Amino acid sequence: MIRTSAAYLSLGLAVLVPQAGAQAFNVDMGSSAHPVPSPAFGGGANQPGFWNSIDESSSPPFASFLTDVNGQPTGVGLTVSRTSTLGSFGYQIRADPPGFTPDQAALYGDSIVWGITVSGSIRVDVTGLAPGAYDFVCYAGDELNRGSFYAEECGFTWSCMSFDGTFSHGSVWNQLCCTADPVETSVLAGRCGDPFSYPAINALQIVPRAVACSGVNIPYCSGEGIGSTCPCPCGNCGLANRGCNNSFATGGGELVASGTSSVGADTLVLRAQFLPPTAPALFHQGTGVAQNGFGAPLGDGLRCVAGTTIRLGTRFASGGIVAFGSGQAGDPPVSVRGLVPPSGGTRYYQVWYRNVADFCTFATSNLTNGFRVVWSP
Repeated sequence: MIRTSAAYLSLGLAVLVPQAGAQAFNVDMGSSAHPVPSPAFGGGANQPGFWNSIDESSSPPFASFLTDVNGQPTGVGLTVSRTSTLGSFGYQIRADPPGFTPDQAALYGDSIVWGITVSGSIRVDVTGLAPGAYDFVCYAGDELNRGSFYAEECGFTWSCMSFDGTFSHGSVWNQLCCTADPVETSVLAGRCGDPFSYPAINALQIVPRAVACSGVNIPYCSGEGIGSTCPCPCGNCGLANRGCNNSFATGGGELVASGTSSVGADTLVLRAQFLPPTAPALFHQGTGVAQNGFGAPLGDGLRCVAGTTIRLGTRFASGGIVAFGSGQAGDPPVSVRGLVPPSGGTRYYQVWYRNVADFCTFATSNLTNGFRVVWSP
């Protein structure tokens, strides 16, 4: 079981290819009078497709069988209930936050709320998911209210959040990876513990993962296309967890990380693969993400890293593979080269690489996916 508490919960980011039998879902919750996002909108999970609507027009507990992102009906059920008989369900609509697109406002501008000022949670039960690992991308919060979430089985702890004026990870949404129970997987949305919070939930995205949950270090900003939607500059979609495709048709460069992301005991290795055979590759680190984690076109790929950036180093691929960090000849620890403070923090990584063939745009370069690393002290 997954437990997550949030009075305007947040979760998000990473598009991964569904496993055999697994399905992907987008669910918007709130008022039937308020629009749902368009199918072209992928949200924090970068997962475009059909958006289910769960709203206050039905009597609690709200229950529905979900339609997947490809518009196909399924036997996966979703039920919204509350953990106490106190209070009553309703909905909340806020003015469109400044700077939000219409789709972002459709997702974030309304929510199912539980009118209660004491401790309690909204419970979202999902049944019928195929066993496997999933990212649960949950949304909660508005201009006036703040909340928290708790994920007991997934290594998360209580964390209060507040709206910061952006549609960004850790403010409007956040991501939780857990292994689905074949019977039921649950998310709890609750209060932050102050007068300006109450149980509410805006949306939930369920994203099947190609690999098992790997803690807080995760890929994001995929060049994968879903249906007819492709985020890459000229329709050169990559495979799940990779960047946009290149002239060698490798399915896109992939950045992965292994080792321990601890500043005091750094054994992290960044590894880029599926590159052109001998391509020069620049590893770089940033303090933020580009375009809310969806990436911005650059060359033949997507720029995923933003904020204060540091060039970690340029290395040459061998057989399309190149690495930087612990155990690599001449490389300093990633945290040292990236000036990560002793207290730790979240950093974002990506690899730019040369692709000189006449392909896609006039540029002669491409990029891998992004990779988020949470550094502990």
